[in-house]
Amino acid sequence: MKKVLILTVAFVFALTPAFGQAALKAKAAMEAKLKDFSIKYANDQGQEQYYMTQIVTDAGSYFELIGEGHNSMKGPLNKHEIRFADFAANKIYDIDVAEKEYEVMSMDSLRPAQKDSLRQIDFMLGSNLFIHASDMNEDGYKKIGSEKVNGRDATVYAIELSNGVKQTYWVDNEYNFTLKYVQTGSRPNTFEVIEFKTSGITQKSLPNLDGYTLVED
Repeated sequence: MKKVLILTVAFVFALTPAFGQAALKAKAAMEAKLKDFSIKYANDQGQEQYYMTQIVTDAGSYFELIGEGHNSMKGPLNKHEIRFADFAANKIYDIDVAEKEYEVMSMDSLRPAQKDSLRQIDFMLGSNLFIHASDMNEDGYKKIGSEKVNGRDATVYAIELSNGVKQTYWVDNEYNFTLKYVQTGSRPNTFEVIEFKTSGITQKSLPNLDGYTLVED
């Protein structure tokens, strides 16, 4: 396992190809409204499925990424990673559940922007949550209605591209993020926020690392 934090560096978010200034602005606006939050997310790309969970409270930050299915280039997909930040202990654990390995480091080794990112929406999760903000600046998107997604009010937008691909976005009315996205055509893709909470949140504990190998420099 490489000596890198799993998805913690704030500036990497700005380098994500799908992101423009509109998406960055939408992300910052949502984060300004949030204190504690919990987001659970599912992404179905046909042969590949990804699941993300992020929980941020005063006690710490928890991010989990699971990948399943079959990658056409790499074969069977077996990805399960956890980043656990304990604010009181001033430590970060990067855990590779699939490989039974983990790393631990002090938060004192992080730059201020990296520390701030631990309390923000993770950039991998955000690259999907705010995809609408950049995409819908283009011509052709139409508002087609309003619906609820897992109990949350959303406005629905859609576009049909010249290659036959249709994209539909369900955008949260309160926080302006993509609750659900469906792409049909040659490369079908669906993702959905299956849970979003800003209160009544229980922070997860550090997983039991018995049987894991500590990876050091």
